[in-house]
Amino acid sequence: MNSIFRNLGFVVIALAVISLQQGCVTSGSLDNDQTADIPMQYPSDYDDYKQQLDKIDLDRIPDLEIAAGKGDADAAILLGLHYSQKDNPEANKEEATRWYETAARRGSAYAQAELGYRLELGIGVEKDMGAAAKWYRRAARQGHPVAQYNLGLAYAHGRGLEKDEHQALIWYRKSALQGYPDAQSHLAFLYHVSDVIPRDWELAMIWWLRAAERGHAEAARVAGIFYDEGRLGPRDGAKALALYEQAVDGGDGIAKDRLATLYLLGEDVEQDQAKAVKLYRAAGDDGWIDGYWHLAECYIDGAGVEKNTAAALVWMGRAEGKGQYRLGEIFLEGELVEKDEEAAAEYFRASAETGYANGQNRLGVAYRLGEGVEQDSALAVYWYRKAAEQGLAIAQDNLGWLTLIGEGTEQDFEAARRWMLMSAEQGRANAQNNMGTIYYEGRGVDVDYEVAIEWFRKAAEQDHAHAQNMMGIVFKDGHGVDIDYEVAANWFRLAAEQGDEAAQENLAQMYWYADGVEFSAEQTIHWLEEAAKSGSISAPASLGDIYYDGEKIAIDYDLAFHWFLQGAERGDPYAQYSVAVMYKDGEGVAESPEIALDWLRRSADGGNSDGQNGLGIVYGAGDGVVRNDVTASEWYRLAIAQGHPDAMVNLAYNYRHGEGVAQDFDAALRLYELGVDVGYSGAQTGLAYMYAEGEGVEIDLNLAEKLYRTAARQGHLTAQNNLGDLLWQKLKPNSDYINAYAWFKVSADAGDGLANKNLVNMAKEMTATQIEQGKMAAAKLAAELVIE
Repeated sequence: MNSIFRNLGFVVIALAVISLQQGCVTSGSLDNDQTADIPMQYPSDYDDYKQQLDKIDLDRIPDLEIAAGKGDADAAILLGLHYSQKDNPEANKEEATRWYETAARRGSAYAQAELGYRLELGIGVEKDMGAAAKWYRRAARQGHPVAQYNLGLAYAHGRGLEKDEHQALIWYRKSALQGYPDAQSHLAFLYHVSDVIPRDWELAMIWWLRAAERGHAEAARVAGIFYDEGRLGPRDGAKALALYEQAVDGGDGIAKDRLATLYLLGEDVEQDQAKAVKLYRAAGDDGWIDGYWHLAECYIDGAGVEKNTAAALVWMGRAEGKGQYRLGEIFLEGELVEKDEEAAAEYFRASAETGYANGQNRLGVAYRLGEGVEQDSALAVYWYRKAAEQGLAIAQDNLGWLTLIGEGTEQDFEAARRWMLMSAEQGRANAQNNMGTIYYEGRGVDVDYEVAIEWFRKAAEQDHAHAQNMMGIVFKDGHGVDIDYEVAANWFRLAAEQGDEAAQENLAQMYWYADGVEFSAEQTIHWLEEAAKSGSISAPASLGDIYYDGEKIAIDYDLAFHWFLQGAERGDPYAQYSVAVMYKDGEGVAESPEIALDWLRRSADGGNSDGQNGLGIVYGAGDGVVRNDVTASEWYRLAIAQGHPDAMVNLAYNYRHGEGVAQDFDAALRLYELGVDVGYSGAQTGLAYMYAEGEGVEIDLNLAEKLYRTAARQGHLTAQNNLGDLLWQKLKPNSDYINAYAWFKVSADAGDGLANKNLVNMAKEMTATQIEQGKMAAAKLAAELVIE
């Protein structure tokens, strides 16, 4: 509860409220229905004239008119004041303004200031801000503090004058030095947040305190906030309390809310939650809707009142935009009531329609996700934009993202970057991460790793897990920085410990390959298991590979199958292919060709190239399905589109033999050449065969030998056998028995049956010495092989 109640103070917001309340301004703010005919009220002028008027009998009004007509400015002012009185049956706004103008033209600073005010608000005369500014200037030059202040406002906001913040500052200061509290408070505001003058919180505090000394309630409250939150040094609760109480006495709703919190928590005062409840309600009644918000929280928590959910919801609803937004959250999460997404969406809508930015953003989220409303990305964009234009960082980020991906609006990289930049510059970590992504991937801009890293680092330093993972990637891959595996591992760890599954997998990889950390199978498995718990689709298959391959730990087919199956059930096509293989071979599970085929089909349908090639082989062999070479060829093509070399070889075979496709040696050659380009031994072997046999090309035994030898040295058994056959049979009578025998033996020792037969038959033509030499050559070759 503390965090909710302490999140009140932002001085900028408070001062924005002051600024809005003051309007044009006088020392007493006026609502539209109060501006009927009330003159400016500055004690040194107004009180004197009012006292004089009160002493004059109504039957002497004609005497005042005679005097005013003869040039008596004071008499004209008294007449203006007379016709301004609400309780005067002769009240006449136009007549009052006419007499104030008379006095103004006679040089009265007070009348000039009052006339400017009436022209600004349209009291007894048409609104004319340009004319108002001229009269303010005349009065200001005579030293009238209210006119000086109003002239400063005119310059500050460009009302009736060209906007000029430096001139505004000059006139604010002149007025403030004369002790006008509104000017003092506004000058303090400038020292706090303006770019016109160097920011100086200590000087701002001096002016707020001066304004407070003159009874300025808002200034007292803001000064209280500074003491309460320790903006200029150690917190001073006693001074904060005194200033809050002064502001409360002046009718400041925000101060009532702040003081209520002190009573609620028992800070600097004896705890009195019942009094806090009264103050919160009073704050709300004064127009500070957060008071109702906090009153609702009291009913939720039973603080100062009995717990009452129904009452809490009522008060929350009276908090207008913010309260309706909170009600939306309550119904969405089912916190105090039964979860109801439709009700939540309606509350978000009500909040949004009041102009509350958070409500607008949350309604946008509802439309994007289809929470309680029909999913509509265009409406999501509409509401995000409303909130973004108010400066809400999260909405700017959301709008930027949808604009970046073209969801609900036309894709516009430049506009997306502008919105995200606005959000990022407000310190929103997710937007900073998105800015990093834009420059890292070159979305609408040139790829710029240095800029990307700058943004990723800002987000990462705010513990944004994805940005931390990206920092790990840039240091691991050396994008924009020197490769540093240790730094990469540290960033991966920070993100992994926050539950980022990608970082958990990356950190596991670092431990497996000993990049920046010592090799640790235990840590590898731990982080992959954590990623699997986080919902990673790919982590289970990585665990399956570890237990299946037995590269650095003992093979465990049971565990391998367990993890592959978990990944397969999550929809990972690679894991589905691995499950298919294990069912086919009966590894870690009972052999089942039918189940294997089902998982193989799922893998192929999911886009896994091994699965597509494997399903092609199944149809080509009629293994568990009706043989269909056309279907087989179609699956091979899908796998080839992903660069699968086996599929290239398999489809090339079909073209050579006209199985499922029209016989086409040129097509076969092209496919083999594709495989050769990526160094695939199967393609090298197939192409070598075509040149050795003259299949679709002229015989070229030298090229065939070169290709066979390249594939044979990669451990391809057929290439080894075929190379032996070429050296023995096709080179007769100049056969190379020693090397032919060596290649037959290498292939036969690896389990190739045909090579073993060739070895036996060839030995019949060899001497014992040649056979012994062949065995020695085979041993040497075996030691030199580079197995794929």
